[in-house]
Amino acid sequence: VPTSLRVTSFTTTTTTSSSSTVVLGDAVPGGYVALTKETDLLAVRDMLIAAKSDVITLVSANGCDGCSTDDELTVMSAEYQIVAGTNYRVHLGVGSSDAAQQEFDIKFFVPLPVNGVAQSPTDFEIVSTVSDDETTVSNTDADKTEKKLTQIYIAVSVVAFMLVASFVVAILYLRKRRNENEDDKKDTLLEAGGDGDVDKQTTLDENTAALDETL
Repeated sequence: VPTSLRVTSFTTTTTTSSSSTVVLGDAVPGGYVALTKETDLLAVRDMLIAAKSDVITLVSANGCDGCSTDDELTVMSAEYQIVAGTNYRVHLGVGSSDAAQQEFDIKFFVPLPVNGVAQSPTDFEIVSTVSDDETTVSNTDADKTEKKLTQIYIAVSVVAFMLVASFVVAILYLRKRRNENEDDKKDTLLEAGGDGDVDKQTTLDENTAALDETL
C-alpha cells in the first residue's frame, strides 16, 4: 500500500483562520477506523465548520427543526476510511451546548490534496438521525411493548390457573364418585348376604317341622 494512502494529513482553515490537522494513522484501505484523539475530533469539527452551510442544509432537510448556521456543531464520534481520498462518518450534534442538541449520523468525502493543498469536504449524506422526539417515541414503544407482554403473561397465568383448578376439581369429583360406587357395592353385598341368612333359617325351620311330624 503506498505510504501516501496509509498516512495522510489534511489541513483545513476554520472560520477564525486558524488551521488544524487530522492525522490518519496506519489504516488499510477499505475499512473504517475510529478517530479517538480529541485533537482529531476537533479537526473533523473544523472541517465541518468550514462547510457549515452544506452541513446545515443537509440536516435541515432531514428533520433538524430550526437549525441554522448560528448553531454549534459538536463531533461526538468519528471514523474514517482510506480510499482515493478519505471517507468520514461522523456522529454530529447540532445546537447550542446549553440546550438539547439534535443528533445526526452523516458521512462525507475529502479528496486527496492537490499540489499540497487540502481539499474541502464534499458529497455530504445523511446516515441516520437521532432526535429527542424519536428517543421519546422509542421509549414509549418499549413501554407499550412491555405493558402488552405483561398483559399477555397475566392472561396466560390466569388461563393456566383455571386449567389446573378445573383438573383438580375433576379429580376430586371422580374420587367422590368412586367412593360412592364402592359404598353402594358394599351396601348391596351386605343386603344380599342378609337375605341369604333369612332363607337358610327358613329352610332349616321347615326341615325341623317336617322331622317332628314324622316322629
